[in-house]
Amino acid sequence: MATPLLLHACCGPCSLEPVRLLREEGFEPTICWTNPNIQPVAEHDLRLRTLLSWANDVAQVPVVVAPDDREAWERTVAPALFDRVRRCRACYALRLSQSCRVAQELGFSHISTTLAVSPYQLFDDCCELLALLAAKHGLTPVVRDFRPHYPRATRESRELGMYRQNYCGCRFSAAEAAIERHEARDARKAAKREARLARDQGLRRLMRTSDFDYNLPEELIAQAPAEPRDSCRLLVLHKDDGSVEHRRFFELGEYLEPGDLLVANRTRVLPARLIGKKPTGGVAETLLLRRREDLDAMGGTWECLVHPGKRLRVGARIEYRAGGLLAPQGAKVVLVAQILDFVEGSRGGRLVRFEPQDGLTLDAAIHAVGNVPLPPYITSYEGDPEKYQTVYAMQEEHSAAAPTAGLHFTPELLGSLREAGVGWAEVELEVGIDTFRLVEEDDPTQHVIHTERYHVSPQVVEAVRATKEAGHRVIAVGTTSVRSLESAWDEEAGCLVARENATTNLFLMPGSAFHVVDAMITNFHVPRSTLMMLVSAFATREYIMAAYEQAIANRYRMLSFGDAMLIV
Repeated sequence: MATPLLLHACCGPCSLEPVRLLREEGFEPTICWTNPNIQPVAEHDLRLRTLLSWANDVAQVPVVVAPDDREAWERTVAPALFDRVRRCRACYALRLSQSCRVAQELGFSHISTTLAVSPYQLFDDCCELLALLAAKHGLTPVVRDFRPHYPRATRESRELGMYRQNYCGCRFSAAEAAIERHEARDARKAAKREARLARDQGLRRLMRTSDFDYNLPEELIAQAPAEPRDSCRLLVLHKDDGSVEHRRFFELGEYLEPGDLLVANRTRVLPARLIGKKPTGGVAETLLLRRREDLDAMGGTWECLVHPGKRLRVGARIEYRAGGLLAPQGAKVVLVAQILDFVEGSRGGRLVRFEPQDGLTLDAAIHAVGNVPLPPYITSYEGDPEKYQTVYAMQEEHSAAAPTAGLHFTPELLGSLREAGVGWAEVELEVGIDTFRLVEEDDPTQHVIHTERYHVSPQVVEAVRATKEAGHRVIAVGTTSVRSLESAWDEEAGCLVARENATTNLFLMPGSAFHVVDAMITNFHVPRSTLMMLVSAFATREYIMAAYEQAIANRYRMLSFGDAMLIV
């Protein structure tokens, strides 16, 4: 006949193996629950419900729920905050004393505890206290080392779907467990960082610009945007295995989940392409790149690209009439420019001072003579220039080129995504003409990217933090959003930080790390460009080149006005 035994239980998962093993020895356990250490109360109740469900439905073992004296725990255990051994011994003593009293009252002669199964408990102290307290109450302690069976208990509890906790129970153990998890996480990050640095060095020694070249049929270069915007095609690339799906952009929501965060670049394109004439009659083209307020507080001096560069030397003057080359005969000059200096390291780069005429402000004069600067490979577009702006662009105009991945969004699509619980945040990166430059060096690590101004607000930082903490994804809309977010990552602090009027020349290439972005929406890019290298860094060169091969075979429309890619 089985010997009755009262088994103090700390939780359901730790009770599985002790009950089985004690039954095999000839004992018939009754579980006693008394754990005033478990905090908060919701955690206490969840562990108790888990134990009762298993005991009643699976193990067929009776459970006695004894009173929990929380005041006694706070009085005898909590003062030992900074001495774990003393604190745990006091906690064991309180719980085992109560269990011994229950055993005595209910007529049990033998007592044991599931505390002896976890390798995270102080085993010797637990067994010592069980023996002392059992003797004090006239009971026989059944001291067993259940720890070798802990892996089996862990596996079985998971198979049963039991709730498992990641700390012993009290608020002190919760804090200590959190510290240990953070230390382990930091150690893993450090190891990954060292491995990544070693890998980066190896990759960059082997990399060549020609690795990012591909045959782009001229007839696939889109000369006009899709209508409506979100009707364009969407190639979905899964970066875990390189698999590809062919969809439409308005189906984007099928790949997003409630709680995901889209981060877009809200910059607006300036009508930065100015065509005028020199006093001699020769045509001169000026592309505004960056206002140099550091040289001219009034904002009249700009860093520009000029054409023809050889004929526009220091001192040269250019006159602009409203309408540019299409200005009617005799139209007034509304803007005059003078070349001040060369820009070091920039072919065709000049510092230019602009003076508005006819009583206009400088911005008004630029709008009177300027056009939105479409990329050089778009040669025949005569449609609405607003189609080269995103629907969510800010009012101020700062960029020489559009963040083209965002061109596919419509107000209706944005509304449906918000209704589905997808978050939205906006950064700003002032896109420069460098986005169109090819890498001419054989070794891409020798290529220098021009600096661009960017802004990441505290609101964006908070949105990213909340998204990550909730276990959701940050999805960058375009490579400029990627560069903004990754530029704002503080390596030393290990987090994203706000940046205002900052500059970046971040060059992401295979081997580079992505700390913030989990997925990205992008367009198809020019061969041998820094943007080809960026997406290859995110999804591997092999997967990107294979995806581009599929896109071309399926006649996708390419580049700025072309179709889109989602990398997840």
